[in-house]
Amino acid sequence: MVVVNSEVAICILNAFKQLSTDTRVLNGLNMCVPSGCIYGLLGPSGCGKTTLINIILGKLPLDSGFIKINANNISDIGYMPQDLCLDTMLTIHETFQYYGSLHNMNEFDIFSRSKELIAWLKLPPCYTLLKYLSGGQCRRVSLAVTLLHNPKIIILDEPTVGIDPVLRHEIWQKLLKIVKEQSKTIIITTHYIEEAHQAHIIGLMRNGVLIEEASPQDILVKQNTTSLEEAFLAISCNQKFNKTNQRANQIQNRKVTYTKLHTKNGTSFIRIRAFIQKNISICVRDFMFIFFMILFPMLAAIIFNVAIGGNIKNVNIAIQNKEIADCKDYKMNGCFYEHVNNITLSCEVLNGLRALEYNLIEVNNHKEGDILVEKTITVAFVEFSQNFSIGLQQRILSSSTSDNYLTNSILYANIDTGNFLVKSQFIRNLFSVIENVIINSTHFCNDKFIRRSFPLKTTSIVGEKVETFIHSIATMFVSMIGFYFSSIISTGFMLTEKIEGFLDRSMTAGITILEVVISILFIQTVIHFIQTISVMFITYFVFNNPVEITNGSFAFVFIIFLNGWLGLLFGLLIVGISSSSSEAMNMVIGWNMLQMYLSGIMWPVEAQIPFMKLVSEHLPLCYTSRLLNNIVLKGWTFGHPTIFIGILVIIGYVILHVIMLLLLTYVKKDAWLVKKL
Repeated sequence: MVVVNSEVAICILNAFKQLSTDTRVLNGLNMCVPSGCIYGLLGPSGCGKTTLINIILGKLPLDSGFIKINANNISDIGYMPQDLCLDTMLTIHETFQYYGSLHNMNEFDIFSRSKELIAWLKLPPCYTLLKYLSGGQCRRVSLAVTLLHNPKIIILDEPTVGIDPVLRHEIWQKLLKIVKEQSKTIIITTHYIEEAHQAHIIGLMRNGVLIEEASPQDILVKQNTTSLEEAFLAISCNQKFNKTNQRANQIQNRKVTYTKLHTKNGTSFIRIRAFIQKNISICVRDFMFIFFMILFPMLAAIIFNVAIGGNIKNVNIAIQNKEIADCKDYKMNGCFYEHVNNITLSCEVLNGLRALEYNLIEVNNHKEGDILVEKTITVAFVEFSQNFSIGLQQRILSSSTSDNYLTNSILYANIDTGNFLVKSQFIRNLFSVIENVIINSTHFCNDKFIRRSFPLKTTSIVGEKVETFIHSIATMFVSMIGFYFSSIISTGFMLTEKIEGFLDRSMTAGITILEVVISILFIQTVIHFIQTISVMFITYFVFNNPVEITNGSFAFVFIIFLNGWLGLLFGLLIVGISSSSSEAMNMVIGWNMLQMYLSGIMWPVEAQIPFMKLVSEHLPLCYTSRLLNNIVLKGWTFGHPTIFIGILVIIGYVILHVIMLLLLTYVKKDAWLVKKL
């Protein structure tokens, strides 16, 4: 058992840390920081200073060794990182308010400490946004945040970078005064080696160990030099790895002894509220965020309803009517089956096509029509034979199928096959128009012709309002928007917090991942609600897509929120797994595109090969989209077995994502940190 003097603030013995198989950052390091002193930690870039600080703060575990910290909870330590790690979209006051709340300070204490620090560090007015400050001013705000909650142990990583020499001197004098009057312990790293003269003890770090630890005066005397820089160079050149050091490179004892720092009050509503308020302040100032998270989904809904799934209109169709030269003054009267001499059905067919908003272009001959199709000027060429109406009448009334009847009733059509959807719609419309023309031609006929010609009758039980393709996919689009933007929101929030170091600094101040997730869940739910309401209003009320209003609407709302939470949890998982913003965004966009392709929005799932169909039907987006479609188009409610079981399955998806998030946090300790040596 190692006994540590109570007057020692931090004691580290035989510490090893290996970040990868070929990167050992700490190599049997020993360090002793007495209470009530300034400890200067010096060393070249990459020697392990930042890793050592992260281990002291509890953000990284030791592989082996002993570490004792004379502190009871995390608020006893103040940490200023080398990078700014402060959101520049906040004011100085909001920054103090946020970090003060994380340390459980009351309003009066935050105000009084802020006033004192602003005066001492010569900061601009408290309502100034950080993005308008210079680099040196931002560093001073960062130092003020570190000192705000009056910690016992203060760790400053390059605190005087970018600060003018006069103010740097004043900061050092203030730190010395704090140590003397309040018995604070300060660990300070700096690349201004001569600046470390003012420290009480200096630790020179190289190759993962402290090669010297003594007062500046003792180091100068021992190395017989006049400057710390010369002393450091001399010690580095004289450093030898003897056999004892080489044996130390092999970790013999895997035991780790560490003082665990706790946060006050466990999960804190105060910290959750502070994180929410901080991000709300940032969001309302960020126009691009408001546009992409609120206005862009509405714009996407408008574009989707205007551009996708409607009937194809205003396409050119070449026409040659050999039956009659001009249909302008034509009007049908009399029964088509009794008197055909004055009836020209080709004119009725052409009028039906015009009613469907096709652009009809008359041509002089067959060859001209084919050329227009070949040059893609028109999508089709339709030619009516000279006796089209007579042949059609005889074909319907007679059981004979002589060549004469068939030839006269033929309608020649040359259709461009380059676009399958246009081709399919035109063929469907052409046959539908001819059918309607034949039915309308019976208005002047007696009952025997109607019964004889048209025996088939269909009745719609559900979905009778579904008339176009967009009607069947509109709800799927609402579901897709909810999942996609929820995953983008959580990914965006957490990526910014992770990459910029905001989360790292906030966790050092006491906030937990659970509190961060709860805060983002609240923000995302509010934004998701606004998005969904606006997108649904545009989809169902502005563009009048069919919807069945039943008590199944409660199930609809519940599934919509579950879908949004699924997207949020997925985004958090991606941020934890990824190591860069581009990697994370590529994964989010790729997964959402994959789901869009397979969920039935672009093409029915039933058209897929069996294995792919099995996979597609169990994708979260496909599953929720089908449930929502059944509620909206068929009026299904909670009582329907498919809806009830489906909701349980989606809840299962949510729980599965939560479990994966917990496992990620447990397995990958640094999932929310950016690795630095």
